[in-house]
Amino acid sequence: MGAAASVVAALLLAPKPGDELRVQIQSSLEALGDRFEQVYERVKQSASQLVEEKRSRLLTAVEAAREEIARAREEIEARLREEH
Repeated sequence: MGAAASVVAALLLAPKPGDELRVQIQSSLEALGDRFEQVYERVKQSASQLVEEKRSRLLTAVEAAREEIARAREEIEARLREEH
């Protein structure tokens, strides 16, 4: 927002005819909007990659925990069978 305000202020303070000024403001705002879109898309892509990476790690950890629980259960059941 600060960048947009600075651009508009600079354009308004520059001595130019009204039509030329409006065209320049519109052009600058469009360029700023394009830049914002590019940054937004990069952030969105980075966030998606990060979420997928964390999701994958979590699923791996959950699977490892399930396997460990199954192994421990088998061990406990084997001990119980030995005792009886």
